[in-house]
Amino acid sequence: MSVEVDGTTIVTYVGDSCTVVFTDLDEGMVIYLGVRDKKTNKPIFDEIKTVVNSEGEAIFTIPPELTNKFEIKPPQVMTMYNYGIKLVDEETGEENTILLGENPKFGDMYTLKAYLKKVEGLEE
Repeated sequence: MSVEVDGTTIVTYVGDSCTVVFTDLDEGMVIYLGVRDKKTNKPIFDEIKTVVNSEGEAIFTIPPELTNKFEIKPPQVMTMYNYGIKLVDEETGEENTILLGENPKFGDMYTLKAYLKKVEGLEE
């Protein structure tokens, strides 16, 4: 897994674990990460929840059983998805999508690139 220079594009292989860290957040905030199909906007898997730690980091790990849901149709070797993170106040029910990058704009789309699996690894 890597993050491209723009700081908002996640790159991984199908079947790999993918850990993403978002920084400069307030400790204790509840954050959700969602990945959606770029064409249909349908979720690829259920959103992942985490709580911001004392260092101001929201750490998400997408396990292989979820990255295996990324579909790449031959002859393609890579496909792209959209992702986003959302701050949720569980007491009030207030939800706010977080804008990422150095000069974020409302409506920016954040990309996850998934490449064909290279090695099978552990059997599921």
